[in-house]
Parts: sequence; C-alpha cells; structure tokens
Amino acid sequence: MAVVMMFLWAFTKEINDYKSTVAEDAKVASSHPMQKAAQDTHFVSAWVIVAFLFFELSVHFAHIDLGTALSGYGVYMPLVGMLVGLLPGCGPQILVTSLYIAGAVPMSAQISNAISNDGDALFPAIALAPKAALVATFYSAIPAMVVGYGYYWLFEL
Repeated sequence: MAVVMMFLWAFTKEINDYKSTVAEDAKVASSHPMQKAAQDTHFVSAWVIVAFLFFELSVHFAHIDLGTALSGYGVYMPLVGMLVGLLPGCGPQILVTSLYIAGAVPMSAQISNAISNDGDALFPAIALAPKAALVATFYSAIPAMVVGYGYYWLFEL
C-alpha cells in the first residue's frame, strides 16, 4: 500500500520543476472532497515513507543497535519521549512508536510522547496563533511528564 500511495502521489501531478514537485496540489473547486483528501493523504504518506525508509536503511547499513545505544538512559526516556512529542508533524511520533515496537525505548517514553504529541495540527496553530500554539504545547507537556514518569516509577523502575 505504501508503494501504491507513493506512485499515486508521484503520477497524479505535473512535475516540471522544483516548485511543482514540493508545492501542494491546487484543488479544483469542483473536485470531490474525497479526491482532495486522497491527494493530501498521498502527499503526506509519500514523505513519511521516504523519511522512515531513510532512517531504517541508515540504522541497518550502519549496524546501529538502538536498543543497546539507548539502554542506559532509562530515567531520561519519558523526558525524551515528551520532547519528541513537542515536534510538529507525525514523523517523530512514528519514529518513537517504531523504537518502542523494536524494544529500544520503554513504554513510559511512548506514553509521554503520545500525550505531548500535537502532530500535524500544530502547523496551522503556529501559523494562525503562535502564542496560543506555544501555550497549548506547554499544557500538553505537563501531563505527559506526570503520566510518563508515573508509569516509569510504578512499572519500569
């Protein structure tokens, strides 16, 4: 499905130069809402897949064992998960989830990351009301730390 989405994104638009490659597709007013949603989904999915493949191939060919590299930082992992959750977009959260599934980060990091995650919604918030976006991000960071470290102390220590 990932390859199909990448091909659909790549072949459903005219690519003439750099701007036409990275710019969002112009939406025709008469387009069906599902068509608009599919175009946006294909665009985002293609870039997430490329970034994820780059990360996975780098780890594989550099012979990096993330579980061993991160094993001594247990007490800091909820903090790291929360800090990664503050980054806008879905890519960092996909990375933390992948590291959790691989056993490289503990559940407390995954929990604090999930709570502090604003995802792609942070982009328009920053553009429209930067101060409010910062306050909202701070408000999500506090419970992320409390719950993440609470889980760490109760179940992982």
